[in-house]
Amino acid sequence: MKKTTELTPESFTHIKILGQNWDVVWTPSWIIPGQYGHCDPDNQAIVVRHGLRGQQCADTLLHETIHAVENILGLDLTETQVRLLATGLTQVFQDNPEYYGVLAECYHHEDQRGK
Repeated sequence: MKKTTELTPESFTHIKILGQNWDVVWTPSWIIPGQYGHCDPDNQAIVVRHGLRGQQCADTLLHETIHAVENILGLDLTETQVRLLATGLTQVFQDNPEYYGVLAECYHHEDQRGK
């Protein structure tokens, strides 16, 4: 019988953002006091407080990813704009769990056309 690895937030350690490979670093809260996460474009790293779960975890990971996209594209979003985008999109994903599968299927069908 094949053993499956449990998917936890902390098992997600790499992300490709607009063709760039970024690390996702899960760190103790004392490393980033007063923050849930931090985007470090110089080191291509998204730093997230270890132990976050649920909406707080999803919102933080998406928030820092938006910062990475912002940096790569040279956008000038305010912290409020990033926060609202992340919170809004996180809520869309939470309210529509099938949405992930639909997005994956869109790409799957695109890949199939190229064959």
